[in-house]
Amino acid sequence: AVGSGFARIYSQLFLTRMAVAVGEASLSPAAFSMLSDQFPPEKLGRPVSGFLMSAPIGQGLAFIGGGSLLTALSTSDLLRHGPFAGFEPWQAAFILIAAPGLLLVPIFLLVREPARRGTGGVEELPLAAVIAIVRERRRALIPMFAGFALVSLVSYAFAIWTPALLTRTYGLAPVEIGWGYGPLLIIFGMSGVYAAGWLSDHLSARGYRDAPLRIAIGGFLVAGVTGGIAPLMPTSTGALALLAPTIFFGNFPYPCAAAAIQLITPNRARAQVSALYITVTTLVGLAFGPIIIGAVTDYLFSDPQDIRYSLTLVVGLATPLMAGLLLLALRPYRELRVS
Repeated sequence: AVGSGFARIYSQLFLTRMAVAVGEASLSPAAFSMLSDQFPPEKLGRPVSGFLMSAPIGQGLAFIGGGSLLTALSTSDLLRHGPFAGFEPWQAAFILIAAPGLLLVPIFLLVREPARRGTGGVEELPLAAVIAIVRERRRALIPMFAGFALVSLVSYAFAIWTPALLTRTYGLAPVEIGWGYGPLLIIFGMSGVYAAGWLSDHLSARGYRDAPLRIAIGGFLVAGVTGGIAPLMPTSTGALALLAPTIFFGNFPYPCAAAAIQLITPNRARAQVSALYITVTTLVGLAFGPIIIGAVTDYLFSDPQDIRYSLTLVVGLATPLMAGLLLLALRPYRELRVS
């Protein structure tokens, strides 16, 4: 990320951002696997939630501080004198934001590999064996991957198009969007992620072997209702008020999905199956989430101001479909749970 600030041409920026993506892609699968080895199944939800709480914090801070930082740097003497002389504001922003993260690297060197917990032994599995494991569990994993991919689609659609919604429909300025929407992402995103993990552990302790999927379904159904109504509100205050529960409940599926996969996968395959899940859901979300909103707006409603109806339509269709897919996974998932 720091290297992105030193990019001078497009190809350099592309390569540095690709390197960031490669590093991030390896983090979550490894973290999920390690957490599943450190905590028993009935207490896995909250640790996974704690790990995933960083996402809404970063998203919210980006909305709140990104524009303000660029504005400040544009008029700052830092770009005319001193170490940032000759840099563009966006380059200096990359360096200032990413450099402190380097201080955390020594801490990771202190982390030790936990003892393996669960079934499957300790030997490394070849890719063919992992594929066989996925095939054996396909009755649960395929509808789970498809259902959570729809969650990702809706999430990316809102992430990309909410600023446009607030601008086109309600006339908010970028700074108003940052300070109106950003705090919602932090407060309700964090609390939603944690609440999902806590509820999943609570139901698991009461004997519900499919607790993560139940919580994911319930949360996303609520988010679908509030998220479908929010764009139709007559005022920005009403829209933001409904986006708060949408963010809260819309974050339920993320820790539940990560925990659910660990609980039905042999320990030697957890990271690789998690990587497959992240690949599928991210590709679907990024490839279709932003595009489908733009396509519906252009070709169905034919007016950029009607983006509110596109968001409502997509959320209204994706939500029951996601719930139906996860309902199909409930029974085979319970049969695969071994503890």
